[in-house]
Amino acid sequence: MESSTLLRILGPVEAWADGRWVSPGSPQQRLLLAVLALRPGQVVPIGQLIDAVWEAGPPRSGRNGIQVLVTKLRKTVAHRPGMALARCGEGYRLYADPGAIDAARFRHFVEAARGTDDAESAIGLLDAALALW
Repeated sequence: MESSTLLRILGPVEAWADGRWVSPGSPQQRLLLAVLALRPGQVVPIGQLIDAVWEAGPPRSGRNGIQVLVTKLRKTVAHRPGMALARCGEGYRLYADPGAIDAARFRHFVEAARGTDDAESAIGLLDAALALW
């Protein structure tokens, strides 16, 4: 496991559990987790989640479908320290340290590389970012 990474969404969507990487449930659950993990700590409106999960058009029970997926997904994040999935008004929020999510760590490394004037440091930071893929 890369240091403190608990969720990987760069490539196959996986969560660290019981000492190994596991794929959370159905493709829809993985997609829902990825959408929420791209915006840790932010409320993602349920309409955006429905559109992401059912790109070709949601079923009439889209809202209920999201609720079912969230219920199942909570089991995936329940045992991760400092991580929770909560309903917030008309959306859902993944509470997680951005450092626990590979995509957030990737963005951090790239931004740090852009902010340095030292070419060797920038290369090292970009290498670290690419290693997350």
